[in-house]
Amino acid sequence: MTAAHRILRDQMLTYVSREFTKHWIAMKDELRSAAELHKALLEDNSIRNQWGTLHSNIFCAICLLRRPEHVFKCRHSICDFCVRTFGLTRITEEHSFTFANCICCGKSADLLVRLKPPTAGLRLLSVDGGAVKGIVPLEFLNLIQKSLGSSCRVQDLFDLAIGTSVGMVIP
Repeated sequence: MTAAHRILRDQMLTYVSREFTKHWIAMKDELRSAAELHKALLEDNSIRNQWGTLHSNIFCAICLLRRPEHVFKCRHSICDFCVRTFGLTRITEEHSFTFANCICCGKSADLLVRLKPPTAGLRLLSVDGGAVKGIVPLEFLNLIQKSLGSSCRVQDLFDLAIGTSVGMVIP
C-alpha cells in the first residue's frame, strides 16, 4: 500500500468514526431512532444530489443490504424492510404503506405497497379447466370479485396463480 493510499484510508476511517460518533450521540442524547437519523441523512440535499443518481435492481437504495422488491417512478428501488421502516402506514388497510415522494431523490412517487402479512403463507390459486368446465371456475372468480367490490381485485389476493388447459388462461 502506497503512502497516498494509507492517507486516504486514514482520512476515510476518521470521517466514518466521526460520523458514527455523532449519530450515536444523537441517538443517545436526543432519543432519536436509527431510522430517524437515516431518513434525515437521506433528506440532506448535499447527499441527495449524489445519492439520487444511484439506481439498482440488485440492492435496496436505502439500506444497501437487501434485494429490492418495489420500484419508485424515478427508478429507485426499495426492500420490504425499508418499506416498513420508512413508509407511511395506511390506517384503512393493514400491512399497506404509502410514499408520496421517493426517499432517495425526493421526486413525487405516489407509491402504494401492500405487503404480505407475516402470518400469511403462500397464497396459491389453482384453476382446473378443460373446455366447457373452465366456465365454472371463471364464474366462481367473478362472484368473488363482485363480493369484494371494486376496491380490491381478486388477483391481489394470491401470490401465484396456476392452471391446466383452459384454467391456465383464466388467472
